[in-house]
Amino acid sequence: MTINEFRRSLLLIIPTTLVLILYQQNGWLFYFKVLGNSSNSSECPSGMFRIGHMIDCHQILGCSVINDLIITDQVLGEGAQKMVKRGLWQDHEIAVSFLKDLDYLDDFRHGLDMMQLFSEEPGHLENRVVQLVGWCFDQTPVIVTEIHPLGAASRLHAVLQENFHEQDHLLVRFRICIEFVEILNTLHTHHMGPRVLCDANYPEKALSQFLLTNNLSLILNDMDALPRVDRESGQLIKCGHRELQGDFVAPEQRWDSDQEYNDEEMTHYDEKVDIWKIPDICKFLIGDINGANAPERCLSSGSPRGHLECAVWSYCGASPELSNRSE
Repeated sequence: MTINEFRRSLLLIIPTTLVLILYQQNGWLFYFKVLGNSSNSSECPSGMFRIGHMIDCHQILGCSVINDLIITDQVLGEGAQKMVKRGLWQDHEIAVSFLKDLDYLDDFRHGLDMMQLFSEEPGHLENRVVQLVGWCFDQTPVIVTEIHPLGAASRLHAVLQENFHEQDHLLVRFRICIEFVEILNTLHTHHMGPRVLCDANYPEKALSQFLLTNNLSLILNDMDALPRVDRESGQLIKCGHRELQGDFVAPEQRWDSDQEYNDEEMTHYDEKVDIWKIPDICKFLIGDINGANAPERCLSSGSPRGHLECAVWSYCGASPELSNRSE
């Protein structure tokens, strides 16, 4: 068995194993929970939201309100599909996403569907997805969400250096890695079927789908490409219709032929392709922070048992860096 095959079989159990081991590390688990508490806990009924310093929950905004929103010139993000600008509603800052190209209308609507799906289940993805504030598809399709000024998680290194220099240590970075795993695990175990994080072909692109909250927690923001796996009907998925390449792409997503790529002959796959991404995502998040050398060796280890034990225990209490932080 090759190293990549070891890696693939090992990563199938990482989400569950991490949670179990963390629960055995009582002292550190408490510290992890405190650090991981996000401001995204609205505790509002379905169809309502609460942002900023609001005391009461408010009905999701409709077209009549959205058409009168104050939209600033500040661009929070922009891609081929949409532009996100800073807006104001009753003195509350909000993120307003405008669809740029009607060719992407189905993807834009899918993102809204996912926000509505998860917001109907308070607690299921508590502190894990961006909060939906409103939407309108009458003219230019618009989706309004809560705003997180720190921006995309792909900016983690800059955010820590510029805003949280004193907190820039291994434990904080690894906690964010754990939150990424937890979000994947929740998407994969949804009662309506596993969801696959498709718009993620390299680490920075994957993390651009997530936002950092003001207390450095990770939440899923861009949900335009979360296809569902339906095992009962045998329906698997493909992430787009183009050939995917690179080490970050799972083996079953690669075109295994010397012939020119043919999308019709490309095999389908399930949510386990996301698990392949975890080591590279964690390496990116951890970076070259002091104490990162030992975890990096674990993530690239060729021994399945040693890989798991070293990677988990070196982070969760066995390494001097984390042991000192958790005392």
